[in-house]
Amino acid sequence: MSKKSFTLIEVLITVSIIAVLSATVVMYLNPVEFLSQGRDAQRIADIERLNTAVSLYDLKVRGSMGQANKIYISLPDTTASCPTHISFLPEIPGYTYNCATAANLKKTNGTGWLPVNLDNIPGGSTILQLPIDPVNSARDTLYYSYVTDGTQWEISSNIESRRIGLERASKDGGDNVLAYEAGSRSDLTPLAVLGTSCNNIHSLFPNGASGLYLIDVDSGGVEPAFPVYCDMTTDGGGWTLVQTTIKGQPVDTRWALPFTSQLDQTIGVPSLDSPYRLAMKYWYMIPNTSWSKMAITTAEGKATFNKSATFSLTGINGPQTGFTYSGSDPAAALNSLSSYNWNTCTNGLAYFNTSCCGTCILYNSPTPYNAYNQPMMSTVTAIDGTAIQKWSGHAPLDRLNIFSR
Repeated sequence: MSKKSFTLIEVLITVSIIAVLSATVVMYLNPVEFLSQGRDAQRIADIERLNTAVSLYDLKVRGSMGQANKIYISLPDTTASCPTHISFLPEIPGYTYNCATAANLKKTNGTGWLPVNLDNIPGGSTILQLPIDPVNSARDTLYYSYVTDGTQWEISSNIESRRIGLERASKDGGDNVLAYEAGSRSDLTPLAVLGTSCNNIHSLFPNGASGLYLIDVDSGGVEPAFPVYCDMTTDGGGWTLVQTTIKGQPVDTRWALPFTSQLDQTIGVPSLDSPYRLAMKYWYMIPNTSWSKMAITTAEGKATFNKSATFSLTGINGPQTGFTYSGSDPAAALNSLSSYNWNTCTNGLAYFNTSCCGTCILYNSPTPYNAYNQPMMSTVTAIDGTAIQKWSGHAPLDRLNIFSR
């Protein structure tokens, strides 16, 4: 009896056909993401090559690294001040942009967009010409950038693909979750003002990961730009963190001051994992239509999420800001007091009490929280839909975050 089988040529042809069909299916299902990932792969490779070259220059030459407070970018222009692109470049307080001419753009001798003379490396530059971003457009905020403080440096590029952003840009050790960053210091490039709120930024950069962003609530008005933490994934993303409370961690003593003094003070740095409160006036000024509380439960460690109707901070006796507390504080709207009442009004330690502590703004004491003095929430369902253990009708929490959107 004869046995039939595939020849080697037939196997190779079959595999090739399957590979072509697979690539076609991927392109058909999400061609934009597929092409973005390809460009992002090139960006990461280019940034790594540039960083290797600058590292070698720093080791062997130790010459000029460029000027501080300048952002050198890979966009060609007629003069160094980037007149053609400046209207599209994001605002970065305290910094100016620097462009090279088209003729010099890719030169490695320090006259290109990178101000480091790589040709001085013993044996010459390790790269033939400076790479530029595959899109290289100010309007699309896609270009390479270089920043130095005179001795250390950072090279970065914004990322297009959501997958690459989550897998690489948000985990590269830098502070810009939209960019892939490399260098001797990965926090030198300052954050750019990208919008008036996290929701505004999310609409402009839908693929951006959660993390720190710089916002300007009045779009160039009297209020300075300031950093905020943005949740870009939960319930559609675009949530601006306004307060964080952590069980067992003492808050700043300023939390115990009267409400009026809370209006203009931001206490702590934007973080999900350390006590923080954005100045209360910004709770009012950041454009919003809804509020939320997100928390991590004590017993199961599960994440919870609960939205609330919008609220407002309004009043007439606030000459500095034009508004004062009028009883619609989100701490009252978003949270509820445990059925146990630990003399809240006299010791100022327990949970927000709407009945007798009208000017307490959720944990106004610097005392560390303990088992009988911790965040609680009446919401008892985790984000994944599973049940959460209740204690006297409430879920004890290790962490409580308040967001607006």
